[in-house]
Amino acid sequence: MKQDTTERSERSFSSLDDIRSYKEELREQIRQDRDVISTKWNDLFHREEPAPQNKAQKIMKVLSMGTGVLDGAMLGWKLYRKYQEGAFLFGKRRRK
Repeated sequence: MKQDTTERSERSFSSLDDIRSYKEELREQIRQDRDVISTKWNDLFHREEPAPQNKAQKIMKVLSMGTGVLDGAMLGWKLYRKYQEGAFLFGKRRRK
């Protein structure tokens, strides 16, 4: 795919058609590189998880998601209670 710099410098153009053909070659190389990059990007970041195949896997997926939501809600509640009424932002201290 890649060309040496010496090969690029030795190329000579005698007409506009030569330039057009070279331009089309470069466009095709760019398209191929873009396809390779997008394929690798999608393989790396957009992997699809396999769907649960049986009832036990479905239940485990629901339980896992449910515990994640519950954990997030508990964390939010704890942070709210700790930093309520701007105590964290404005330096007020809670009285016990």
